[in-house]
Amino acid sequence: MTSKKTVRIRWRRIATFLIAAYLVYWSGVSIHHMWAISQQERALNQKIAAVQAQNRVLTQDVRTLHNPRKLREMLTGQAPLPSITP
Repeated sequence: MTSKKTVRIRWRRIATFLIAAYLVYWSGVSIHHMWAISQQERALNQKIAAVQAQNRVLTQDVRTLHNPRKLREMLTGQAPLPSITP
């Protein structure tokens, strides 16, 4: 008598492997998205810093223009005009 070899499929192992692979894949995708978002955040922080610096300059220029003595000096050519850089 020859006995037939039976192949047992281990459904729990297969299911565990598939679930683990799914979780590893989406963890990698999430890490990639977090990295991309942090790059965008860095770029936006740099832009914010530039705008804040420009805002400080413009605020100082407005204060200078509201000072009657400084305004008179600028109009008579004794003091330089505020910067016009963007």
